Amino acid sequence: MEVKGTFFVGRKTFITQLYGEDRWARFIERVAQRAPIFREPILVTTFIPVDAYLTFQDELIADFFGGREEAFWTIGEKSAEWALTEGPYKNFKNNPHSLKKFVEQFLPLIWSAYYTEGRLDSSLDEDSTVHILITGLPVLHVSFEYAVIGWARKAFQLLGLRGVAAQRVRGISAGDSDIYYQISFSPPSMRGSR
Repeated sequence: MEVKGTFFVGRKTFITQLYGEDRWARFIERVAQRAPIFREPILVTTFIPVDAYLTFQDELIADFFGGREEAFWTIGEKSAEWALTEGPYKNFKNNPHSLKKFVEQFLPLIWSAYYTEGRLDSSLDEDSTVHILITGLPVLHVSFEYAVIGWARKAFQLLGLRGVAAQRVRGISAGDSDIYYQISFSPPSMRGSR
């Protein structure tokens, strides 16, 4: 499994905003000692082996968030903010399609744009509930759960949905081998465009 370098650019953007370029540079220097791929420039098109990606994720949590795995939620949310406002998917937010299309077509495409293995399936119920199922992960790590669901939750908020709440049905954090969340929200103002 490999992970596209888009994650790196998004993380760098919000970490440097919070802590500055010098701290980011020191962090990358330390990560590169354990995962040498980070000695090279990482572009949005660079594919990072999953073991190096997970080393990066674990070090990021340890260095900037006191080792709290729950911070992967924040990382996912900040990544969505970057991706949908400054990053590669900003055009979607500025010209939104239907919510159903966003859920059932765009979210799975985002997964496959970031990750070369595993599968994300998502659907929208009439009762304003999104179902997200992630299967086929070759490596189980809580970052896949918290960061991805955090990304989706924030994306829905950025699209104007209110009262967005994520409920775990199954997850790596609970010892499961797949991830299944239900995300509920108040009826959106864009509902008529479904």
